[in-house]
Amino acid sequence: NLLTRLDSGIVAFQELQVDQYLDLKRALRDTNDFFPASKPKTKLVWQTVTWDKSQWSLVDSRVVTVPVIGTTRPNAMVRLRNKATGRDVWVLNVHNSSKNTPERQRERNQAVRIEVDNILAERKQKVPVVSQGDMNERKTVFCKVTGWTDLEAVTGGSNRRGRCRPPRNMRLDWIFASPELPVRSARFVRDARVA
Repeated sequence: NLLTRLDSGIVAFQELQVDQYLDLKRALRDTNDFFPASKPKTKLVWQTVTWDKSQWSLVDSRVVTVPVIGTTRPNAMVRLRNKATGRDVWVLNVHNSSKNTPERQRERNQAVRIEVDNILAERKQKVPVVSQGDMNERKTVFCKVTGWTDLEAVTGGSNRRGRCRPPRNMRLDWIFASPELPVRSARFVRDARVA
């Protein structure tokens, strides 16, 4: 009901469980497509991406695997085409290691490098990217993503000429978007019903 009420064209989930995924697919089957689309594997379904079929169509998809808590975690990355404009966008939905230990920090560093490499590959092809998810970092991930790519955080902040200035209100969850996308801090709203 909330997804329908919000009229969201693209939604990325964090820690979605298989039973929740299956219920969402049943409830939204006429309106939405999903990645993963087939029988879900527990780890990948955690980072499910869904989109409104009337607005978007799937062009391509892949799994971006990163180190997490002594093992690996698959993250969803989908290329969607807007049916009204014909323009494509890649959506990367990630969940990096938690905990503030040297080992977990090393994993986060490796994960962000892998994620950024995937972002840069698509930006090199001139395709816009939205990277979102639970990064489990604040200033560190902001400065890396905005310093190594041209993506901007929807919550604001800047990173120009080596001066990284994160937004004041930082959380562990982030949305970064290519500058040509109409996703800006002026339009960003944190909805307590969703958070």
